[in-house]
Amino acid sequence: MLAVKVDNSQQPNSRWYSGSGIYRNVWLVKTGKVHVDLWGTQVLTPTISEAEASISIATRIRNSTSDLQKGILETSILDQNGNIVLKRKAYFKISADSTGLVKQDFTLENPVLWTLNKPVLYKAINKVLVGKTEFDKYQTAVNTYISKALRIAWSEFTDFSFNSIRTSVFSILPESVSDFKDAPALPIPFAKV
Repeated sequence: MLAVKVDNSQQPNSRWYSGSGIYRNVWLVKTGKVHVDLWGTQVLTPTISEAEASISIATRIRNSTSDLQKGILETSILDQNGNIVLKRKAYFKISADSTGLVKQDFTLENPVLWTLNKPVLYKAINKVLVGKTEFDKYQTAVNTYISKALRIAWSEFTDFSFNSIRTSVFSILPESVSDFKDAPALPIPFAKV
C-alpha cells in the first residue's frame, strides 16, 4: 500500500488562501534503470499541410546504471484509433549515470488535421530496449494543427473564431472553469452555460 499525505502545517497561511491538499493527478512512475527521462520527449511538427506533416522527435534517455548502456529506441506514431501509422528505430549508447539525446524524423502522409470540431491527436510511443528487454515505455501527444495558419479572433458581433470558424467562447472553456482551488480569492469572469 502507498499513501500520499499533504502536511501544510509549516507554511504560513492567510485568510486569502488557507487551503491545503492535492488538487491534481498524482502518478507513481516505475521504470527500468535505462529509461526516457521525466518530460524527456519533445515532439515538434515544423511543417504541416493536408498532404503531409513532418514530425521531429527528440528523446532524452537516462542511464541510471554504473555501466555504459547500448540499446534501441523504438518510436511508433499511432493514429486516433490506436493504429501504428509510422515506426522508427534508433540505436543509442549512453555513458554510466548520464543522459543521451536521440533524434528521429518522420513524415506523416495525409494527416488528420486538428480542429475544434475534430480535435484529433496522434500519439508517439517510445520503447527503450536494452538487449531484448523492454526497460521503458513512454507516451507523448503529437499535434496536427496548422500553427502557421492559426487565427484566433473575437468580436462582440461574431463571438470567438478559430481559423475563421465561429464558435462560442463557452464551448472551449474547461469543465473546471468555476473551480476555485487554484485561486479562490479571485473571481473568475466566466461561467459554463
